[in-house]
Amino acid sequence: MCRAYNYEEYSVTSIQGIVVGGGAVGVEFHVPRLLDIIGCSEVTVVENSALQCDRLRKKFARNSLIKIVDAIPHGAYDLAVVSTPPKFHFECFDALKESCHHIVIEKPLTKTLAEAYKLNALADEFDVKTYVGLIRRSLTNFALLKNWIDSDVFGRLHSVVVAEGLIFSWNAVSVGSFSRDLNGGGVLMDTGPHTLDQLFQLFDSLVLVSAKLDALATDVGDAIEANATIELTCGEGRPITLLLSRNRALSNTAKFKFDKATVELALHSNSIRIIDESGNGMHGLPNDVDADMNYPQMFDAYYRKFILNRNNCGVSGPESNRLLKLIEEIYSTAELMERSF
Repeated sequence: MCRAYNYEEYSVTSIQGIVVGGGAVGVEFHVPRLLDIIGCSEVTVVENSALQCDRLRKKFARNSLIKIVDAIPHGAYDLAVVSTPPKFHFECFDALKESCHHIVIEKPLTKTLAEAYKLNALADEFDVKTYVGLIRRSLTNFALLKNWIDSDVFGRLHSVVVAEGLIFSWNAVSVGSFSRDLNGGGVLMDTGPHTLDQLFQLFDSLVLVSAKLDALATDVGDAIEANATIELTCGEGRPITLLLSRNRALSNTAKFKFDKATVELALHSNSIRIIDESGNGMHGLPNDVDADMNYPQMFDAYYRKFILNRNNCGVSGPESNRLLKLIEEIYSTAELMERSF
């Protein structure tokens, strides 16, 4: 459910924030923005690993605004962030639902669709507004292309090819990203929600045709997929090919072929490239963007656009159900790649 924010609600002198999960995303990205953008007077960081908890206490020993604890304490909070592996998203939300009415939950919303339904029902019951950490919603190039598609600027859309791939180099402090038990899977649960959400900004529905992964959910052992090739269709059966990788550097673009032009959008920035039928082209940014964004700036923009304004339209919990529904369908029907890359 999307709810507009009433600024009178935010007229408090002491803003209390809590981040559950003391890993890289929680500490390096959410904590600074709770302090600098939201203006929290204190941020409590919850980390249940004794070793990591000790590291964080040493790291922030001289920072009186950050408190490190090993369990979620009782008390009221103005903003909470759940930045744990997806396995724990629901239980963390459940523990916070009565003490905080604004909760940011890292993507995906939960590990399973069944948990997502339960979480969203509880959010309605306890009047909690949820924000899923789909930070690419702060980019405007996909919104601009949506307007072009709706206005038939380039004619009929024929096909879409999306290639998202980076060699994993995240400064992780746990095995969460490499554990099917903790993360629910590999690249499809990691960058997959971001990329699928960008497609959902353009199309009301995505229909799965086929999927191939280099490790299956039914495999014996703990292997998770690093590569995925997914075939989808959108309106009128137009084909979409989606490539995902965590061990290959791909173009990180989405290419749309229309009657009159080919439009290429960057997945990680606001860049737009247009080539017409004659081969003439241009490369630029939407006019509401002064410069392209890097990852930290994307986080800043997400916080300002959604969290600071308390507007979760586009990133609410219920809107994420379709992501988990499609991801679960992919895992349940995928075939093994004939060879990995």
